[in-house]
Amino acid sequence: MATSETSAIGNNDYASNLWLPDILEVIARFLSPNAIACTLRLVNRAATAQFRSQTKVLIALPSPSAEFKRHWTAPGATRMLTQFKRRKLLALTAATGVLANLEVAIQIAGCTLTADVMAAAAGEGQLASSEWLLNLGCPWHGALAAAALNGHANICRWLLAKGCPASRCAVVAAARGGHVGLVYWLLLQNREQAHSNNDVIGPLELLVAAAEGFITSDLQRLHAEELAESPSRQGVKQQPEQLHQPQPLQVQELLPQPLDAFMGPKILAAAAGSPTPDWQAKVLWLEPRMPGPRDACACEAVAAIRPDTEAQARLHWLRQRGYPATTSAARAAAGAGNVAALRFLLMEGIRPDFLVPAKAFAEGQLGVLQELHAHGCDLRPRLHISTAVRHGHLHVLVWIVEALGVSVAPSNEVLVSAAAQYGDLELAAWLRERGCQFAEVPSAFAAAAAGGSEAMMEWLVGLGCPLPANDTVYVYAATRGDLATLRCLRRLGCAWSGTGETFTRCILGGSFLAALRCLRELDCPVDWVEALAAMERRREAEVEDGDDEGSGRVEELAVWLRAERQRHGVAA
Repeated sequence: MATSETSAIGNNDYASNLWLPDILEVIARFLSPNAIACTLRLVNRAATAQFRSQTKVLIALPSPSAEFKRHWTAPGATRMLTQFKRRKLLALTAATGVLANLEVAIQIAGCTLTADVMAAAAGEGQLASSEWLLNLGCPWHGALAAAALNGHANICRWLLAKGCPASRCAVVAAARGGHVGLVYWLLLQNREQAHSNNDVIGPLELLVAAAEGFITSDLQRLHAEELAESPSRQGVKQQPEQLHQPQPLQVQELLPQPLDAFMGPKILAAAAGSPTPDWQAKVLWLEPRMPGPRDACACEAVAAIRPDTEAQARLHWLRQRGYPATTSAARAAAGAGNVAALRFLLMEGIRPDFLVPAKAFAEGQLGVLQELHAHGCDLRPRLHISTAVRHGHLHVLVWIVEALGVSVAPSNEVLVSAAAQYGDLELAAWLRERGCQFAEVPSAFAAAAAGGSEAMMEWLVGLGCPLPANDTVYVYAATRGDLATLRCLRRLGCAWSGTGETFTRCILGGSFLAALRCLRELDCPVDWVEALAAMERRREAEVEDGDDEGSGRVEELAVWLRAERQRHGVAA
């Protein structure tokens, strides 16, 4: 008995020692930030105190599947999310490569799969997620370019093997990412398919992208090869990791012909804004090949570089070399939030036009607005306040009101509709406290429905906001594949046509099959004759446009419509 008790005490001591702070620190080094926040932090009170700063869960990082499911399947978990944010949740989850979490996200997002989701998975090299999404019928345009940008040759090979077209966008993306071997391989695939499509890339377009991503020697070689026939364009059958083997540069490669007058400045601007450490060497090599005077697009390209100090340093270097700077550079700096770069441009005598503060308002760059205000620039806040609302920048709105003394007009329908569509209840409540009458704006509910936030739609109904008199909100939600909004509209009592016109209009608008199925589940009336006629008109339009993917969706829709008509006993 004594031995048993001693053993139990020893086991308890061992268990307690496992959670000593030093041991927890070692364990934490091997865990993702989300795993620490969701699991390790919760093992006991001491761990909670030890990791008290690590409470934020980042959707862009892998999360423990049990915690992900518990959070997102809870009732009302997505009520506050607009359609944009629900789609963002899908894309970010796909990019993590955690299939269990992706399955949950698809289940709760309440919207159809779009190409952005596949592109997110492909862009992060997540082959398993990409395969799974493709099996679900997820569109793939943009996926090849996303994979190429980040150098995922295995994903590129897989997509091409599945029939994805070798688009020029993919070649450009690989070049922008600096993946030399992949560029040459994709270039061959693109040009081999040129006989069957018009998506072949031109040499100057490719050089613009390469100037951004390639180091100087690789750019020189590509430049020579693209402006004169070379073996790299003759259909060599090699893999992307084998294709590009650097060779000594020949004399004709060092002395190529002058660049095109239109594309030349764009190539140099891409080099000036390049993330490669030898960006200056590329600019110096390109300068003698530039036709005409130096162009302002170089300063525009570097003004948006992050960090801000790097943008300022490059602007200073370019200005010393005689490159002009215009208000377009100020716009770029404003949109990126580069206060130091903007200050440099203002000191250089650049006079901002009204689009400079407009960019800052749209991007929520308060520091830029404050800098412009300090320099006496006319911000035109009354003109741009709706832009800040439309993009949800409450901190900018607070500054406009408190620092600039701008009042919010109670009858401003533009502000109300913009806030309703953005879907942030805190922002809407802030505006309402300052006199905005949401219930008196007829377009407010339709704007909220377009945004897709259930919480916003319910809040407006609670205020007495009138519901739309027609079925446009249903058609808009269906054509965007927003199933959650369709269900919310019906739950709140929004009207639709009792004779089937709503359903027919959704077909003509290009609704996905999932949205039409959702409408039927909600008992939306259907005129089967008109629905099938609308499907045929849509089929003709897809064929005329040459949209193979759209034609495939129409065929799937046609099969379902005929089956549904038969199931309801309606004669052909």
